[in-house]
Amino acid sequence: MVRECFKAGTEILFYSDKLREIGLDPSSLYPVILPRPPPLSIDGHGIRSRSSDLFSNALFQSAAPSEEKEELSDALSPLYDQLEIDKWWWVLEYLPLPLNHQEGNRKWVAEFK
Repeated sequence: MVRECFKAGTEILFYSDKLREIGLDPSSLYPVILPRPPPLSIDGHGIRSRSSDLFSNALFQSAAPSEEKEELSDALSPLYDQLEIDKWWWVLEYLPLPLNHQEGNRKWVAEFK
């Protein structure tokens, strides 16, 4: 998303040292956005189990992983579904919320759904 902020020209200011911490090279984002390198291969990697320690993974051995390593790590991460882990969230899924929408006659309607 940070890369997309630069592409869209939002002029949001980022700390360059924090960009490096998340695997982005600031010189590849400003003043000219360089194309991303090709994605890393998944050869020799598999989806991690939920109980595995993220930082023991070979992808995180360096202090600041590259953007491609971060992407590969995200792709190989197990699904995280809070609705499956903690069933109480389902109550919020069915809680009616205010909804505003405009009908075809340009009239705004407010209702709970």
